[in-house]
Amino acid sequence: MVVVEYHNVELDYCPECGGTWFDQGEIDLLLQSMELEGSMTFLDQIVKQPQVKTNEAVRKCPICNRSMQKHRIGGTPQVLIDVCPMEDGIWFDSGEVHRLLSGLGAGKSS
Repeated sequence: MVVVEYHNVELDYCPECGGTWFDQGEIDLLLQSMELEGSMTFLDQIVKQPQVKTNEAVRKCPICNRSMQKHRIGGTPQVLIDVCPMEDGIWFDSGEVHRLLSGLGAGKSS
């Protein structure tokens, strides 16, 4: 993992798979910097959603090493992300951050 800065937020990026790890609160900072924030924290909103069953491999949280939960978020198409059950953070596979931000930006009124 390497640390990269995106919209003034430091993120952990994996150059091998193209995935991105957001520590707790970092996704909210990113959404705020893009003026896409909501009333609840993004992680709180996701954790309250039901988990989905999928054949995708289980990923371990890099902070607490627990199995992460799978959640679908966003509009159409939805993005399948991995969320730490202890709310340590969120893992996005390659391209998923862009798809999520594009979907949220499309829903924003000017």
